[in-house]
Amino acid sequence: MKHINYIGPFNRTGYGIANCGYAYGLIKQAQKEGVTVSFVPIGQIDQNDPELKRPEYQSILQAMTVQPIWEEPTFCFWHLSHIKHYLSNAKGLKVGLSTFETDVLMPAEIEGAKDTNLLLTACSHNSKIVEKHGIKSKVLPHGCAFDKIPNQVPEIDPIKIWEQELGYSLTNYRILSTVGKFEERKGFRELVSALNLLSDNYLLVAFWHNPFMEHGYPIKYLIEENCEPVVTKSGLKAFKKNNVTILMMPSLPTREHLYNTIRTSHFYVCTSKAEGWNLPLFDALSIGLPCISTTNSAMADYASDNVISISSGQSELAVDGHFFHGNRGNWEKLDIKLIAEKIDGAFKLNPRELANKSYKAISALNYTWSELGSKLYKIISDEQRTLE
Repeated sequence: MKHINYIGPFNRTGYGIANCGYAYGLIKQAQKEGVTVSFVPIGQIDQNDPELKRPEYQSILQAMTVQPIWEEPTFCFWHLSHIKHYLSNAKGLKVGLSTFETDVLMPAEIEGAKDTNLLLTACSHNSKIVEKHGIKSKVLPHGCAFDKIPNQVPEIDPIKIWEQELGYSLTNYRILSTVGKFEERKGFRELVSALNLLSDNYLLVAFWHNPFMEHGYPIKYLIEENCEPVVTKSGLKAFKKNNVTILMMPSLPTREHLYNTIRTSHFYVCTSKAEGWNLPLFDALSIGLPCISTTNSAMADYASDNVISISSGQSELAVDGHFFHGNRGNWEKLDIKLIAEKIDGAFKLNPRELANKSYKAISALNYTWSELGSKLYKIISDEQRTLE
């Protein structure tokens, strides 16, 4: 093996972040082995993205200038239903990687998966589903940092900034953070409803941007749910419903900014009904932030006794009217009262003990992109040997 063709997205969505992590690690390992890599991006690249200045991203940009050699192994990280299209030029080994949430594959997804010599998935939940269709599969987890876990303390305490924005003290508030595209699958509606059942005041720091749905969709939901707009100093979107204040956080320029913002909360909360991996939860665990989370689908691989589980053990048809239409299996049915009870109980526990438990349980340093990229390189190399 003298060359690897690497195909994947280069953006700030979950797919893009994970893809660039794998690419960085693989390129780093390939250079050690004397193997060249060409990176073929899927979609447009935002040239103004500050992340492009990172040295890790520079190696990927450099790989974009290298011509593909289609007779050599080709790797593609993208949605199952489109992998076949992007692998159409490949004439050698074909290795794919994809993530999906529920337990049923559509015909186009099955066809795309079968066009690979090997299909990688991020979790055992996905691999088992793929293997039911006679498709060779292995698990390659996602990561949580390039080479080391960020541990720097922000220069300015975000809580003080939020107090200035809102115009009052947050001393007696319970602060929670949550990250994810605002959609039904993430369970954010149920989270707000659960918090409304409690008596204490809560600040929910919410990163709910969804580039795949109409602008302002989360705000539309909050208005429909009779949440009152809160006037802030700089115009930051904020809403209040009874005892819950929701800060609608804008997209942050780097992952370090995100880490430093969520680490100021008492707990990170994940109410997701199904996941193909869940980068934000894994990030929160990796920096030792105590987490309250569902433990279904992909999360079962790394979130167990290291989180406060809010899983109900019940399922329902996956329907949201946008991405899921009842033909792609089931996801978890959330129990609002259980979520409320678990969140209230969490504040009676020792956060420091929970933080240590979170970090140690996933051995975060084993999940850097350097480590996982090296594993990806080895997988491709080993598969290539079976064809020679």
